[in-house]
Amino acid sequence: MVFFTANLSGRELVGSSGCASITKPGKITHSVAGFGCLYSTSATLIRDVSIDMKKILALALICLISGKALSDCSFESQKDSYKPEIAAILAEKAFKEDNVYFIVVADGIGPSRPGFDIPFTSCIFKNTKWEILWVGADSQYCVNHEDLIAQARSFAQNFNRSMVQLASNQLREVCPEFHKH
Repeated sequence: MVFFTANLSGRELVGSSGCASITKPGKITHSVAGFGCLYSTSATLIRDVSIDMKKILALALICLISGKALSDCSFESQKDSYKPEIAAILAEKAFKEDNVYFIVVADGIGPSRPGFDIPFTSCIFKNTKWEILWVGADSQYCVNHEDLIAQARSFAQNFNRSMVQLASNQLREVCPEFHKH
């Protein structure tokens, strides 16, 4: 009887001419005997590779989806609704309708908050609503990308400054740390 040991992709194949076991360090994960030894061992390795391929495909899909989300240029088709000169009027209208929210611009790796000139605390984050203007995020797939970013930032700045002024009393009630500002 001949004993052998082989390392296969981080697993160890241990056996003799009649049987083999695939092990992880200190643990037998699969045991086979007789003529089916080679077939069963191969099937286990193929199954392990298949599981790894599923993980790789899942990761690739996640990257593809997130890349597509970050390249969202929906602001491009809605830009006429976001003219900077009417931002303060829209903020006042929303405030009167008891619809207090702020605007962020997805124009880079992290969204920017133009005109939101108060400390961004966890309380404010948790207790306020946010609208996102998608301007391609960290990709540059939007047509007229720089012009769209400038318009979105200008609109958000005007809107947020007006909303902060209008809603400061409400923010003080909800978030005690806002009293300092």
